[in-house]
Amino acid sequence: EVMTNTTILPGRPIKYWWSAIKDFEEITGLVWLAFLRTFEKQEYTSEGLITLAWCGLKCGYRIDKKEFDLSEDDVADIIDNYPGAMFAIYELAIESYTAAMTPGNGQQPVKKTALKKIS
Repeated sequence: EVMTNTTILPGRPIKYWWSAIKDFEEITGLVWLAFLRTFEKQEYTSEGLITLAWCGLKCGYRIDKKEFDLSEDDVADIIDNYPGAMFAIYELAIESYTAAMTPGNGQQPVKKTALKKIS
């Protein structure tokens, strides 16, 4: 059974699977990994962070088979109630991406040649 993170924003499932990454890139026009790197340099925008959270929630709700009708403004308002939530969301996004890109971490091992193409 698939589990989503519901501790960052209590009761609200967050997940960073490929659908969340795809949505983020479509909405922002930014490359996922490039955006995640802006966090380390503190060069991110608040809009990018809110979109990051929104995409993770949209994916989490879909996986948990829950209706998702939150706007990005709704998500911003929810995050306002949980100090530190944005950093935790960013950490979850990084961990999820790293796990997805690590060979042997899934049922189908990634071929080394495939990894060379993206690095």
